[in-house]
Amino acid sequence: TSWRTRFRRVMNKAESDASGRVVDSLLNYEAVKYYGNEGHEAKRYDECMRQYETAAVSTAQSLAGLNLGQSWIFTAAITAAMLATSQSIMAGTA
Repeated sequence: TSWRTRFRRVMNKAESDASGRVVDSLLNYEAVKYYGNEGHEAKRYDECMRQYETAAVSTAQSLAGLNLGQSWIFTAAITAAMLATSQSIMAGTA
């Protein structure tokens, strides 16, 4: 659904940003080491991972909510079918 796609896109962007930070840091390892920016790079990566984790939780929660709604609809439909069948049996028309 388009509702869930929004959550998934945010999560994918956050994951891409985190991966980009790692690759950038590894490609520029000498410069990072020379200028002593390991702590700065670690903070940048941690922030990206924090955003990814938040987005991943939102994605999982949206999926859980969707599954819960579908389960309720399915349960209501089965219950209605069972009630209709039992009424037909009781009336002798089934």
